[in-house]
Amino acid sequence: EKINGDVIISHSEMMYKPHVLTELLATDHDISIVVDVDYDANKESGYYVKADIPYSRELYDQSVNLVEVDTSLSEDQIHGEFFGLWRVKGKGAEVLKESLEILGAKSNFDQLTFADLLNHIQSSHSISVTYIKSSWLDRKTYLSIRDKG
Repeated sequence: EKINGDVIISHSEMMYKPHVLTELLATDHDISIVVDVDYDANKESGYYVKADIPYSRELYDQSVNLVEVDTSLSEDQIHGEFFGLWRVKGKGAEVLKESLEILGAKSNFDQLTFADLLNHIQSSHSISVTYIKSSWLDRKTYLSIRDKG
């Protein structure tokens, strides 16, 4: 009910440079996620993304779509990391609400993740991928850097 029109959704403990949001707002797609190609596959957890086209500087204005999000993709399938910044607008807002209703009715809803939500949406509606290189930090990393002085 609260998701109407053009909505930016961000994990609460993420900080990103302004150009990341600018890139996301420049997309024309109903649903878009931001994916960092400078990911760390050795960290304990992450929402790793497989897209229909891997990152390349030559993509520039080419449309890229999500294939799958998972915490355990093999290294050769990972095209980047979803860090929790995305946008829905128009039909995308409706698709998100419908997906939340469907998943919310499942007995294991409290165990589902963002990956489950995005994969569910992707099964019936395309999700655009906006690639970036770094330019974001989680709160824990930021505090660690700040504390080192």
